[in-house]
Amino acid sequence: MKKKLIYLILLVTISVNTYGQLSLKTNIEAASIKLELFDHKTKLSFMDTVLKDNKVLALGESSHATSEFFKMKFMIIKYCVTELGYKSIGIEADYAGTKQLNSFLTDGDGKIDDAIYDMGTAAWMTLEMKEIIEWLREYNSNKSAKDKIQIWGFDMKFNIMTVQLLKKFILLHPDLKQIEIDFLDKIQSWKNVNQIDKIKLDNFINKIHELSIRLNDSDRNELLRLTQIIQQTMYYKSKTDYVERLIVRDSCMAVNIKSNLNFYNHKVIIWAHNGHIAKSKNYKNWRPMGSYLNSWLNDSYYPLGLMTERGYLGFYNRITNLNDSIQIPFDSKKKSYDKLLACNNYDNFFIDIKSSLNNHVLRELFSEKHLTRIIELIYNTKTKNYYVQNNYFKESLYENFNGIIFIRQTSAARPLKFD
Repeated sequence: MKKKLIYLILLVTISVNTYGQLSLKTNIEAASIKLELFDHKTKLSFMDTVLKDNKVLALGESSHATSEFFKMKFMIIKYCVTELGYKSIGIEADYAGTKQLNSFLTDGDGKIDDAIYDMGTAAWMTLEMKEIIEWLREYNSNKSAKDKIQIWGFDMKFNIMTVQLLKKFILLHPDLKQIEIDFLDKIQSWKNVNQIDKIKLDNFINKIHELSIRLNDSDRNELLRLTQIIQQTMYYKSKTDYVERLIVRDSCMAVNIKSNLNFYNHKVIIWAHNGHIAKSKNYKNWRPMGSYLNSWLNDSYYPLGLMTERGYLGFYNRITNLNDSIQIPFDSKKKSYDKLLACNNYDNFFIDIKSSLNNHVLRELFSEKHLTRIIELIYNTKTKNYYVQNNYFKESLYENFNGIIFIRQTSAARPLKFD
């Protein structure tokens, strides 16, 4: 009798679990829009409704240097530009460094590989990125100035390109000749920002603001933007704690995006990591850039997270060899969102989280906190090798993203080759 009871309990438990899995699978599939990847003729018409009142579409990714994420974003960018009227792209890259890329896009100035390199982000130095830039340049080739797609960086981790651009700007404007340009060389050479003479720095910044009123609105805006980014970089570098730096960086990137939104009165695409575009005020134990944007824009901000179950990372190695291609495999944990979504029969699909909440199974899935992955590439200075670090945090997809795109299997991005 006791053995029969144990057998019955096991049978019921297995049946309930099986039913639960089938129910989840069925409901995920019902809410999914199947995606045929990498066919640029594919109409993403579902986005017409999803982005009806959108001003800022934020395209995330759980890992940089992933080929399919580039290709998926290419499809979305192409559709948003040609069908939905988006006019500029902000990317997680150096503000000053991305200036040359924008010149290439709008006027064909310079060489495309050099422009991508100047962005200062190794993860973007790929053939996939080059294909996107080439298409944007071709699109712009027969457009009027007001209809050309612009690209701009909103990151501020480094000040080398910013200092160089600010020096050039000052030298080109006689009204700014009172500014002590040599002080910029000192800013660029300082490795420990805590050794900076704060009084001299304040005087330098104040002089820029004082003289900026002599410039026209466009030039004044650019001068103050460059000055602001230098201040942000120095504040960022003054923090030695990893989390404190993340907090500073995300808040500064949000401010830089807001400045561009005020300047560009049109719909914008933002390109960054999932960890930056998330809209919760306490994602990963700090406040991400997306939460600021969400508080400013409300329903006109749409963070779209790109996720994968497994794959490879591939990137251009700036440390050991400029032409060294590195491929590192990764997989996802059980009970993570990546694994839970992988039960779908579709290999690649989109789900609009907000509209899916009418389904009680999906409301429970997306509202509960499950393991969410942030994939990072870490360089080990002792072994001189890179390794993948899978950082898992318990987060709710509903609290952080309006929609998701899931790609079951990904491959390494193809690094550009530099002479």
